[in-house]
Amino acid sequence: MNSRTILIFFLGIIGVLLIDIIGSVFSRRLQFNYVYFAIFTVINYFLTAYYMSFRTDFNLVLLFSGLLVLFDATIGTFLSKRLKAYAPSTSESRPVSNMSVVIVSIFVGLFFGCIGYFAAR
Repeated sequence: MNSRTILIFFLGIIGVLLIDIIGSVFSRRLQFNYVYFAIFTVINYFLTAYYMSFRTDFNLVLLFSGLLVLFDATIGTFLSKRLKAYAPSTSESRPVSNMSVVIVSIFVGLFFGCIGYFAAR
């Protein structure tokens, strides 16, 4: 692991913050569902792992992908709620625990981290 790996990780964190902040504000002001910004988040996970894979091994790429997703699932969710992202509920919605959201998010992030790693190989 070198300083470039850490830099790529922090660029991924900045990407998460920008997506969450911009997505929250735009969705609230323009009244469209915040969940449509998920594609940008997935792209961020993929690209972060993709560029990290040139600098480090598979285990560290997965570790940093997991940390990136954990940051997004906790701090990112907090920010989007705090900024009142527009997410209309449907009549079929049922409450989901925060822990299950974090766990599912981590698996999704690790999946796209693996894809990013193997795409670089």
